[in-house]
Amino acid sequence: MLKWIKRLSLLLLALLVLVFGTGWWLMRGSLPRLEGDLALAGLSAPVTIQRDARGVVTIDAANETDMARALGYVHAQERYFEMDLMRRTSAGELSGLFGPIALDLDKTRRVHRMRARVNAHLDVFAGDRMPQLQAYTDGVNAGLEALAVRPWPYLVLRQQPRRWEIADSALTGYAMYFDRRSWLPAFRVRRFRLHSRRRARARKRRQKTSPLHRLSRSECDPGALPKRSNRFAARTGTFMHWWCWDIAGWCSSCMRKM
Repeated sequence: MLKWIKRLSLLLLALLVLVFGTGWWLMRGSLPRLEGDLALAGLSAPVTIQRDARGVVTIDAANETDMARALGYVHAQERYFEMDLMRRTSAGELSGLFGPIALDLDKTRRVHRMRARVNAHLDVFAGDRMPQLQAYTDGVNAGLEALAVRPWPYLVLRQQPRRWEIADSALTGYAMYFDRRSWLPAFRVRRFRLHSRRRARARKRRQKTSPLHRLSRSECDPGALPKRSNRFAARTGTFMHWWCWDIAGWCSSCMRKM
């Protein structure tokens, strides 16, 4: 009996070592390469990539096209999953990664047809920078293919990363626009409701404490108002009745302060 317990313990220990070893290998394989020399197709001259103590990248290239290609390679190696999230967010394609849980958000974004609009006006977006955008796209795809293992979030989601396209660079910018604008409608609604409740409470207090608010509109005498109010009534005509009510509310608030 004791022998079987020892054998089971050794078997469980071996399984744990195997699981942790596999996880470490997968995580290690998805990390970017930070040192050494490598060949990147499409470069017209050697490019140097340096990182400081905080990991900030500095690229030394002979021209902008080579710089864009190297930058795309670095971006894909270090944060391809975040880039994928940004392009899918603006295009309404998050459900392709997360399933039905993201359908509601995708529906709100698909209304804008951002991917179709970007593809239709890609020349306007790129302008004279199309060679740099193409080089950046090629660098991103090269950096993704150079990883030994796909980034670990794809392993958790059991998904394969999709290749980068030129239009995706524009979609990432629109994703930041959506992020900055998403909180404004709810904020405006809350502010409007709060302001409406405050006005309603103030109106009720004035009605309870001021005898002037019990007057009808026909009882408002324009001649009894200040000269400024008379000038206002002469310009606005029928709006004089509402001005009487504003003066009454101002008088009642002054009476409460005394």
